Amino acid sequence: MAVFEHAFRRYEGPWSSERSRLLVVARYALTEAFQRRLHVVLLLLAQVPVLIGLVNVALWMGRKYWGMTDAPVPAAIEAGCEEVGCDPVDGHSSRREAT
Repeated sequence: MAVFEHAFRRYEGPWSSERSRLLVVARYALTEAFQRRLHVVLLLLAQVPVLIGLVNVALWMGRKYWGMTDAPVPAAIEAGCEEVGCDPVDGHSSRREAT
């Protein structure tokens, strides 16, 4: 039978939900995109600015809502030395242990 003799027939099977219909397009588009290494590399590189932005947002929220400082390590060392009795300059304990 020739191609031009085929007639259009309406689909008579079960219909999928409207949400899953959009996923079909994405599935085929991503399948084609991941077939080439260059596309995979470009997709991964496109995520770098997003990840940097998310880290910046997390740091900003930490400073604003939880009182984090820009230099948390020296402040933690200084607070810890007061509790355990060490010298904050070299970090060694000022207590002598009995041998």
